[in-house]
Amino acid sequence: MDHSQDLNVLKKCYRIYTEDKHYSRTLETVESYFSGFTVYRECNGLWHGIQEESLVIEIITTEDKFLLVKQCAEQVKNVNEQVSVLLTVHNIETYNL
Repeated sequence: MDHSQDLNVLKKCYRIYTEDKHYSRTLETVESYFSGFTVYRECNGLWHGIQEESLVIEIITTEDKFLLVKQCAEQVKNVNEQVSVLLTVHNIETYNL
């Protein structure tokens, strides 16, 4: 079976790492930018030696959405009253099955 039409090579996986401080407001913030994303909860992070409950927000979209993801991450930072959040970008291949 040929899956070449299902392959999207230009996708990016963006992840925002943030403190789980205001969960509902964080979700509302991300949802105001993107209609689909994944949240990994019950993570533990360490910032300057202090342990905190964390969230990882995963957004899979195209490379041209980087600035929108960055704006979203900045808003998440403000909502959770943080000094900084971590934004990572990964190249991925997606298959629509």
